[in-house]
Formats: sequence, C-alpha cells, structure tokens
Amino acid sequence: MNLRVLGRRVLIKPDPNEYVGVSSKVKESLKSGLLVLPETSEAEIRKVSNTGTVIGIGQECKYVKVGEKVLYARFSFEKVEDCTNSLILVNEDDIHAVILA
Repeated sequence: MNLRVLGRRVLIKPDPNEYVGVSSKVKESLKSGLLVLPETSEAEIRKVSNTGTVIGIGQECKYVKVGEKVLYARFSFEKVEDCTNSLILVNEDDIHAVILA
C-alpha cells in the first residue's frame, strides 16, 4: 500500500506487542498457550505497545523525522492495515517523546 501522509500526521510502525507487568514464567505460559485466562484478564495483561518507528510524516510536521523511534499516546491513533503491515496514524501532538538511545 502506498500512502502520502498529510498535514501534521505521522505514520508509525509500532513495536511488537509485549506482555507487561507479569513474571517471565507467566509470559512463557501465555505465549505457549498453556495458561487459560478469561478474555478480560488476558486483555488486561496484554498491553499494547506505545512505542514505534516513524516511517512517514506529513508536510507540516516540525518535531519528528522519518526513522526516529517515538513514544506516542496509547489510545489516540488510527490503525492502518493491509495484508502484510499493521501501521498506525497519529497526530504529531499525540507523540510524547522521541527516544534517543
């Protein structure tokens, strides 16, 4: 899919989702499918990553550049998906920080 990002929007490839706030033993059980949890509990454990790499910017963006790793607002984005990629589109104002290291 070819996209031209407009305005102050930023196209980001999110980092892979991770299990946050649980022990490594529970993480392995969740990944292997050995631990059965109700859907609500699993949804609470499976936190969406809120970091990613900028792959496209609109012509009005001032603070981020393509290739930078950023920290963005967890629930203020639009998903853009095709058969091979899962990307997100956020307003530049919803990017909290550029990760330097």
